[in-house]
Amino acid sequence: MSSSSLLDVLKIIEDRELKIQERLAAINKIPQLDSNILIANIRRILETLTYLGKYVEMGIPSEQETYGTLLLILSEVLKLAPKYIDETFKFLRKIHEAFPKTLSGRALTMTLHALKNFVGIKHEIIFDPYVKDLFRKALMSKEHYVRLEGLRSLIDSLWIVPWATSYYMDLLNLLISNEQDPLHATLFEELGKIAKKSYLPVRPIVQMLLKEYTIPTNIPKHVVRFIANLNIPIYKREDINSVGKLLEEIALLHKDSELGIISIFGLANMYRNPALIEEKQRLIKLLEQLSTEATKSANINLALACLKALSIPAWGDLEIPESIIEGLLSAYSKIQDPHQCHLFIDALFSVYSNLPRLSRLIIGFLVNELTRITDIELMRKFTDTLSAIASSAPQENIIKDILKFTLAAYNRSDEEFSAFMRIWVAENVLLRIARTNPRIILDSADELLDAYRKVPSATLYEIFCRIFFEALKLHPNHENAVKLLDYILDAPNYEETYDTILRIISELAHKFKEHLTEKLDKFSAILDVILRKQREITDVREKYYLIDNAMKNLARILNTINPAVKPEVLPDYCDILLLMLINASEDVLKDVEFLLKNFITESNKRSFLSEKAREKAIPPRGLEVLKRIGVL
Repeated sequence: MSSSSLLDVLKIIEDRELKIQERLAAINKIPQLDSNILIANIRRILETLTYLGKYVEMGIPSEQETYGTLLLILSEVLKLAPKYIDETFKFLRKIHEAFPKTLSGRALTMTLHALKNFVGIKHEIIFDPYVKDLFRKALMSKEHYVRLEGLRSLIDSLWIVPWATSYYMDLLNLLISNEQDPLHATLFEELGKIAKKSYLPVRPIVQMLLKEYTIPTNIPKHVVRFIANLNIPIYKREDINSVGKLLEEIALLHKDSELGIISIFGLANMYRNPALIEEKQRLIKLLEQLSTEATKSANINLALACLKALSIPAWGDLEIPESIIEGLLSAYSKIQDPHQCHLFIDALFSVYSNLPRLSRLIIGFLVNELTRITDIELMRKFTDTLSAIASSAPQENIIKDILKFTLAAYNRSDEEFSAFMRIWVAENVLLRIARTNPRIILDSADELLDAYRKVPSATLYEIFCRIFFEALKLHPNHENAVKLLDYILDAPNYEETYDTILRIISELAHKFKEHLTEKLDKFSAILDVILRKQREITDVREKYYLIDNAMKNLARILNTINPAVKPEVLPDYCDILLLMLINASEDVLKDVEFLLKNFITESNKRSFLSEKAREKAIPPRGLEVLKRIGVL
């Protein structure tokens, strides 16, 4: 794009006969032009800025917007050509001297916004006395919006160059020392930006505040917020103690509970460093007092703040009295808002993450409360939290505690712990523990079986089967493994559970071959149920999922345990094989044929099966299979 395009744009900007919207649109097109052309024509852009300055001086209000917008665009262009910053700044001063009205109203606020960009390009500009006078002019203005924008531009500039804060202290003091100034609160909100970046630039302000506010209850809320959010470095320990003691007094004495909460957060963050042992000891004493207050007054927000405060510092070996957490947990019963319940549980998990040694109290609370919940979303929150604790536990005893408290709930009556809750907890807590810590499930086999038997049901049985499966597939040699395998086979009702049994056993059969050959009566009973279902079900799709899949899984199990079949169980084994052959659908017949082929690899088994087959009424297609594999 040629320079003529830029000149055309500048002519539009200068033409007062055009509508203001059209001229502003032309200004906003400038950044879209080729950067090389813009840099080469910066002086021409400054000439246009001078024209607009003349229009401002003529007292035309709308021209303040065009002047300010072009100046802002120019400050952005200078980022591409920082070498022109000094020349541009000198030119800008001449415009101000020639047209004083460019330093009023909207034109002044936009000039300060542009100065912020200048400071970003060349930090030294902020120390120019002229720049300081511009900020002073804005802060001394009678127009509130000019003062507000001036303050924000100043703080943004100081954020870029924090070490310049001391240079501007006289301007800042005008606001700091006057609580009645409408900008007093805004000042401390804005100063917080600098404090987050670096404490040292605002340190003189902090020391001034500590001298000014000797009575904690007199400190304005916005000042407390500023102090509480300070990030004081560890090598300024005296400052940490001075500010910390002030926040401690505010937390205890201030009538505004919100300020107490703000102070607690500030203290927890300020004392988080492991080296601050004495300070954390003071925080513990403070939390003891506040947890008692939160419980007595049913102040849930204060209880939440105390919980969060426990989750922040590195406590090391410092002893945290259990009375603190017990008092805070008792506040939970006062919560009415479901959202606060969720916040409370999140805060508890954070406490556990920071202080695993308090896990026993937290787990006991979660399980006990879980048994009383009726809201599904809240149930999910509790069970998800318990699962998260189990999956992140640094020590095995934490998981054992979860299991212990959970199984204790199963020992309650059906009125205290409903059938629905038993199913929910089994699926959402016990099953997740089994997936992450399967050995613990086997170690607690007897307790788990007792928990199931308290109020048995087909649904609960299936979930416990899945729990035991997760444990058995990884630890088949555990001393309790066979006990849990027998549980899976001893279903309360094969009619409702046979497909689950066969699916799970088909995955485990290779690990328990010998034992499963002793349980052929179970497979025979399951096969009887399958065949009865086969006669009852007429829907083709349903028959495939409920019958054919089950038969395939049974064939897979029998094929797996085949090498371990002993002579004394051959009759029962062959009876099952032939019954499957007689009743197999076309889709299952191939699986049965494969099973038979593997069975007859030993001659004694072939002859035994041949004798058994002659005793049965086998349909033609079954006879074809037996002939094809050489049994008949």
